[in-house]
Amino acid sequence: MKIFYAPEFKTFRQKTVGVILILGTLALFSPFQNCSQIRGFESTGQNLSLSSFSSALSQSLGKSPLRRISNLEYTNSITDVIDYQFKKQNPSSALGAGCLADPNVQGALATLPGDIASLRLATNQIADSISSTRFESYIQIASAISACASKDSTTLRAFVGTCASANNNVSDAACLDNFINSFGQLAFRRSVLPIELAELKTGATQWSDIIGRILIHPRFLSHIEREGTQVQTGIYKLTAFELEARLASFFWKSIPDPTGLEAAASGKILTPDGLKKEVDRILTSTKAQEPMWNFYQQWFGSSRLQKNFNLASDPTQDPFTTFANPFTASDMNSMTAAVLDDAKQFFNYHTWQTDGSLEQIFRSPLIFTQSPALAKIYGVTARGALSDPPKTDSTGHFLGILSRPFVTQQKMTSNGVANHIQRGVLFATNFLAYQLGLPANFAEQSAAAGSVPANASSRQEATLKTASTSCMSCHSIINPSGFAFAHYDSLGRYSDTENKLVFTNLPSPATNYVTVGATNPIDSSTSLNISGSTYQIRDIPSLVDAMVSSGKLYEGFSLYYFRFAFGRLEDPIKDREILSQMSAQAKIGSVKSVLQLLATSPYFAYSQAP
Repeated sequence: MKIFYAPEFKTFRQKTVGVILILGTLALFSPFQNCSQIRGFESTGQNLSLSSFSSALSQSLGKSPLRRISNLEYTNSITDVIDYQFKKQNPSSALGAGCLADPNVQGALATLPGDIASLRLATNQIADSISSTRFESYIQIASAISACASKDSTTLRAFVGTCASANNNVSDAACLDNFINSFGQLAFRRSVLPIELAELKTGATQWSDIIGRILIHPRFLSHIEREGTQVQTGIYKLTAFELEARLASFFWKSIPDPTGLEAAASGKILTPDGLKKEVDRILTSTKAQEPMWNFYQQWFGSSRLQKNFNLASDPTQDPFTTFANPFTASDMNSMTAAVLDDAKQFFNYHTWQTDGSLEQIFRSPLIFTQSPALAKIYGVTARGALSDPPKTDSTGHFLGILSRPFVTQQKMTSNGVANHIQRGVLFATNFLAYQLGLPANFAEQSAAAGSVPANASSRQEATLKTASTSCMSCHSIINPSGFAFAHYDSLGRYSDTENKLVFTNLPSPATNYVTVGATNPIDSSTSLNISGSTYQIRDIPSLVDAMVSSGKLYEGFSLYYFRFAFGRLEDPIKDREILSQMSAQAKIGSVKSVLQLLATSPYFAYSQAP
């Protein structure tokens, strides 16, 4: 495939490198200075009406950096652009799925460098610059897809149109223009400009060249929202196509479909009624479900779930194997997949099937697992099929998502006791929006470890190890947050008693073995300061009560969804009003209604350059 480097791509790279270096510096160093909490989203009193919003745009809109699309959005966009193009010729075509499943395409996709979650963003949706390694991957993927789409005359004509020649050679100028305008509109998320048409055609003699060039064009690989009217210095009102592209990017993490492009081309999306209908259509589509599940996974930190389990053949030789009893190696090897599936069904049910609220997600007793092993942890029987009704927790121990193995199995300990500190870190950062520093003094922690009695509980051990003044600047928040989860061991099983397993080393030739080092009653009671108010916490339900009462449940959701959707940090002043409105809506409405509010607010229709 003949690759060309458009001037626009060069400019794009130059701009993104500077922006990302600045953002990267903030992400790496700012969290480690102190343990500050992001302020609440007090409303300024504006209603974000079009008139009030427009009169103070520069003070009501955070800056949107030029950035590439994330891996999630890239993969979805590649899948959709190929599928949409094939289906233009034949609505029932499965050739797009066939090309995506091609081993060469899959192999090329596997070379794509991963996205790394920013420490401050807690999401990997803010994408860094396009490195040479990444661009080489883009080229490999584009080459593999273009080869598949042009592999024979039948496939080529199904992709390009019946005007294409019987081989890969371009021989019809009108056919070429029509194809570039058709496929290019899908990939670029708007009509192809004459200058782009000329660039794409230059020196291209084969259809595979054209397909590949479109798939590595910066208009496909990046978010560029600078074509609308500049209403104030550096502030642009989105065009109809940019607005449609933003909707698809936010809620599908993909490109607009042909129906969406038609809504943009007609201008209907620029009317209040037309925008509402398009937002409803996009959020009603099943394509909205997978990106939202991706958001939930990032917000709840599911990457911290154990991926591999290596149980010992002899339980007496390994504390974790003894702890995991009666679960077998087979049970454990399928556990994480079962935990994720259970959580995914839980979120889909409450977000999409029942149009549920955020509070329902944190209080619901419904259980969705089809895994007998995971059902054993819940104390219920597994569902036989996805169509079966969910089970209901009757014990009161598994109310809401925070009490589920989706959260409590994260960062397992080697002997299975509760990981108070890691649970506290997750809660403090992702739900209370604290910016936590690194451990201040490892030497102090190491010294404190020597003073921990052998019969101490895991809670007592965590308290003693973090008791120094330098540690407590952060652990005064971390520890209480984690202690609320104390009744759940590393597998997420509920218990009132903690058995600390230890591995006893005996003099040779005696056999070493696992023994119970300490047995203690579990205490999950604590007090937690949230936004200046102290809450008495007994367990996870009372922790949720504190989140609801303080408003942090709604603020936390709004903050992290904003970051996930916009792919940037919030401006604490300029973005405060939209965050306040999102939080207020989350308190009284469904999760879906918050997304609808965001998409239909005047805020959504503008972009401010850095």
